[in-house]
Amino acid sequence: MKSLIYSSYRKKKIKKIIKITIILLSTALIFLIGQQFYYRYLIERATKIQAPQITDFKKDILSQTKNWPYQVRQVEEKQNMITLIVDHIIVILSKEKDITEQLGALQLILNQDKIKGRKTKKIDLRFNNPLITY
Repeated sequence: MKSLIYSSYRKKKIKKIIKITIILLSTALIFLIGQQFYYRYLIERATKIQAPQITDFKKDILSQTKNWPYQVRQVEEKQNMITLIVDHIIVILSKEKDITEQLGALQLILNQDKIKGRKTKKIDLRFNNPLITY
């Protein structure tokens, strides 16, 4: 009789281990499938072809600076930057940043330099802090 109790106890223990194993494997499988769908969604979202934004930087810059007291003499567009010549000062702008903000910063720099009587040669606004050469 002792052997029957032992074997039924052992059977219950084996059933419990099998149930726990099935639950853990099911959870892992659901996690892996969910992860695959998530990464597939991210990859599809990242690789969607977006229509390139065509911006006429020259026209935009000239329209924003037409009421300035400074004369924009030349606008030259390059691969990742725009070069301006404003009253014999070379100004470099970034295409990745907002042009309006960069022109606002440029106007502030030019006004401060005019007040302080500095003769600026070059202003580079592509970075977080503008580089100014006197």
